[in-house]
Amino acid sequence: VTDPSNPSTQMITTALSAVGSSEAQDALCEMIRAKKQDFRALRGIVPILGSLHQPTRRVVALLQELSRSSSRDIRSMALLALGGAAKNLAHVSPEQSSAIVGDIASRYSSSTTVDEQTTVLLALGNSASERGEGIILSQRNNHSPELRRIASAALGDFKSSASLQGLCETLRTDQDPQVR
Repeated sequence: VTDPSNPSTQMITTALSAVGSSEAQDALCEMIRAKKQDFRALRGIVPILGSLHQPTRRVVALLQELSRSSSRDIRSMALLALGGAAKNLAHVSPEQSSAIVGDIASRYSSSTTVDEQTTVLLALGNSASERGEGIILSQRNNHSPELRRIASAALGDFKSSASLQGLCETLRTDQDPQVR
């Protein structure tokens, strides 16, 4: 991966993600490993891993590794992709999906900044899981307007009556116009 904005590189990553085979996923993982500390190179490839229909264990392991990067940007991007991977695994491997959501949920409890909590809430939203929805719903009354706003945005991805009711209540009652 020399230049992620290069049309040839974009064509290769698009083709590999469309194929989706374990070999194609391995090739994407190798491309990422080659540029593991280069956010510019990774920003066009890592999100693809979260959109794969049946991400392999190797993809999930790489996303988990990247989600612990010293770079905040890489960490955030990987967490968001992990949420997508959990969603895509829910029907084919519910136990693996649940484990991913559990890992993301535990990060929410241990997050110390609003920025980290924001990313984790969005990752839980990407997971479209019941557990993620419950955590997001519980943040509608958070003291931080930013977290309430993100919780509302993340709830928009859920199609349940609880989320719809929570969104309506937030629109009716939250005092902060940024949240509504």
